[in-house]
Amino acid sequence: MVTEMGRQPSSEGSFAAVIGGLVRSRSSTARGELHGRVAEAIERVNREVTGAQPLTQTVGDEFQGLYRSLPDAIEVTLLVRLYLVGVTDVRFGIGWGPLEVFDPEALPYQQDGPAWWAARDALDRVAGAQQQRETPKGWRTAFTGEELGPTTEFVNAFLVCRDELMDRLGERDARIMTGLMEGLTQQKLAAREGVTQSAIAQRIASSGIYALLRSHRTLKDAASWKR
Repeated sequence: MVTEMGRQPSSEGSFAAVIGGLVRSRSSTARGELHGRVAEAIERVNREVTGAQPLTQTVGDEFQGLYRSLPDAIEVTLLVRLYLVGVTDVRFGIGWGPLEVFDPEALPYQQDGPAWWAARDALDRVAGAQQQRETPKGWRTAFTGEELGPTTEFVNAFLVCRDELMDRLGERDARIMTGLMEGLTQQKLAAREGVTQSAIAQRIASSGIYALLRSHRTLKDAASWKR
């Protein structure tokens, strides 16, 4: 899952901006501990997917990062949610477009532009939809990218379905999926969980883990995303 080191973001080219926000975190009675767990998840993700600008906690319950490919940005949203199953839920906005860096020494601050505007619009769209009827229960991630035309709607269709599957994962499911992504066999996962290999296989089949893994691999391997 590790990508090539991205160069320092500049005002040239387009990027995938990611803004994440914790859901209902203000009701937590241990916000310090919660933010510590989020920081651990973000650090873990940054070791696995290297962006032009790593995920960084900013103000309040938000964090943000910048990536040179849309599949990397989408993978980051998967991993953060996966690592925080049982801890807290997160919603995301992903935006594609150019940006303007005012002061490279002040990153992740002192920058602006369509990539960030689009990510904010997408995040607000997800947050607003949760108050409406007939909104998918598990939907947590939206994408905005005018440069990509109809591809934007295809990506959003993917994200709605992916998030619905993610919403059904319990803590054990998340550990199993993480283990598969790390290359562990079902036998090793069974030993780690203290159950039989058959129980692991049944859990994978019933939880939708294979669908999540394959859909992300297919998206990332698609030739049209190569830059």
